[in-house]
Amino acid sequence: MNYLELCQALAREMGVNAPASVIGQSGDAARIVNWVKEAWFEVQAADAEWDFLWKRVSFQTSAGTQQYTPSLNDVNVWDPKYFTVFKTSEGEATETALLHMPHWEYKREDVGVVEQQRPTHVIFIPNGDLILHPTPDATYTVQLAYWKHPVELSAASDTPVIPAFLHSMIVDKAMEYYGVYEEAPNIYQGAAMRYQQKLNRLLRRSAPMIAQGETPLA
Repeated sequence: MNYLELCQALAREMGVNAPASVIGQSGDAARIVNWVKEAWFEVQAADAEWDFLWKRVSFQTSAGTQQYTPSLNDVNVWDPKYFTVFKTSEGEATETALLHMPHWEYKREDVGVVEQQRPTHVIFIPNGDLILHPTPDATYTVQLAYWKHPVELSAASDTPVIPAFLHSMIVDKAMEYYGVYEEAPNIYQGAAMRYQQKLNRLLRRSAPMIAQGETPLA
């Protein structure tokens, strides 16, 4: 179901007229649109490391340049198990793990002459930039992995990136909000039970990849 269809499904559960759009609504329709949007956020926020929020990106270094600013605005949690580096001219056959070093540890050891050679560690500093250590002596391709921030439903056609048979859990979560709004414990409790059952199914399918037995690059 897309955003509009989720809203219409919620309206049917509530026994009210379904909204024809997800924008410009008022009254019950506005509450439905907002509850569905918030419910999808809640599903995504139930775990910071859903596999459907995992992403891998790459960039190239410049010889002699140590600090880089990632052109990313959706990073929630970095996944250091999948950081890698290889000399671009030699290709991925030379790819090796790039280890994460806490910035406080790097700061403590960052003394003396700056070495230029193949990077072995990446350090994320508080301003969001990253440092490669040692400083690259050539052009390298660095690959980083992370889990994205929850994605907002906006357009009517936006569709949650979870299995379609579990889309109804978003309606269940939204029904919890409706139960609170109506001060109806029976509605809230029934919706909460259905939501938890489906959340457990989603956790089994889309839990962190390492928990599912996948072997990280080392």
